[in-house]
Amino acid sequence: MKAVFKLRNDKAVLRLKGGSGSGFHGHSGRPGKVGGSSAGGGASYDRDRWTSQDIPTRAGEWKKLSINERDAIADAKHSIPDRISKVLEFAGDPPEYDGDIKGAISKRVNAMKELITPQAMQMIESTVSEYDDVLEGLDVDPEDRHKLVQHAIDTLAVQDNESYGRQLGDHGINHIRGNIDAAMQMLSEHPGEDSSADKAKVFISSIYHDTGYLAPPSHDFIDEGHPRWSMQHYDANVRPMIEDALGSTFAGDVSHVIRTHDSTDVDWSGDVVGTSIRMADNTSLFQKEKLPPVFRYVPGNIALLEKAATKEISIDVAKTRMLENIDKTSFAPKIKSELRRGVKEISPATPKFTLGMLGGDITKFKWRGDHMTVHMRANRRASVWQKLLDLGQRQFGKFAEAYGVDPKDFMQDLHFTLRDSEGSVVLESVIE
Repeated sequence: MKAVFKLRNDKAVLRLKGGSGSGFHGHSGRPGKVGGSSAGGGASYDRDRWTSQDIPTRAGEWKKLSINERDAIADAKHSIPDRISKVLEFAGDPPEYDGDIKGAISKRVNAMKELITPQAMQMIESTVSEYDDVLEGLDVDPEDRHKLVQHAIDTLAVQDNESYGRQLGDHGINHIRGNIDAAMQMLSEHPGEDSSADKAKVFISSIYHDTGYLAPPSHDFIDEGHPRWSMQHYDANVRPMIEDALGSTFAGDVSHVIRTHDSTDVDWSGDVVGTSIRMADNTSLFQKEKLPPVFRYVPGNIALLEKAATKEISIDVAKTRMLENIDKTSFAPKIKSELRRGVKEISPATPKFTLGMLGGDITKFKWRGDHMTVHMRANRRASVWQKLLDLGQRQFGKFAEAYGVDPKDFMQDLHFTLRDSEGSVVLESVIE
């Protein structure tokens, strides 16, 4: 069944524009505080307290907190738009609407050259342009389209820059674009489920599903709450715009997808868009898009990690040389700074993940009867990367185990069949 909805012609235009440099994020920030005041009782994120402890200690302390306490400290409603605004101060305000939406997209993306790589700029521009085409196909008001795509550009740029400082799986534009492409392919394969509304939900939920990584705790040391924080940010700061343009039911559906994007639920009859997004995210470990930017964008860094893994050189020597490689690039200082942070995250434990043999390329998704199949091809290079880095192994491991399959059973040959409690196939691999 295709989604049917009617746009409202009497809507009030929602303006979320803040002060200079704040983009469309609608929050000016609170000097001296990270996470600031919140509905959870006025808690704020004390960075010094958490980062001064070793990782096991801070993780243990965090687990003692209730979900509400964790969410109050993260304060995603405020901290994420604050973070985006702060990072983008250098870029100034997005362009005003003048009727040329595509031109404004290019102008805003070009303002990000200090923050993200040329490859990322190109990918963000093409992705947001496609997003705009989908919105246009739904007859969204041009001014609303402009507002939505400009907000998307800023969100994607900051997420991509954030990913440069991490070496455990990419959560920037490469991962987001990979999820969009995979989910769109599944929608096209599923009988009757590729309406323009479905496609718009894929774009919006994919763009915002990992924004929780921008919340202070996730940025510094722990990201267990990122789906909740992504939803909380969306509900407070993005959902009003989506409701204004596409209606409350549509906006609520997106919120649900964002909140559940990392779950193991599969429902091809009642939640096709959500299932497609969850399938895309849970199988992203097989995608080259998950290679962290510190290795993707800097030639030679992945080879250095391989040498460290085989004890040819020490981790410290590898990190020193990686930093030298970053310094040799022509990237802007902001980009280099984040990439250097990503190198600092590397530790002797980095090349020691248990699902290291899950190395393959996904070639396509195909619908077979009543379930989806994922077609894969073994890849020696990907297998090496899986040994060295967490490209989503734990996430897919959780997914497989939820359906009674030990990931070790298919580590070597990539063959798997996941069944639900009634014995129906949920997902199976086809090896090419």
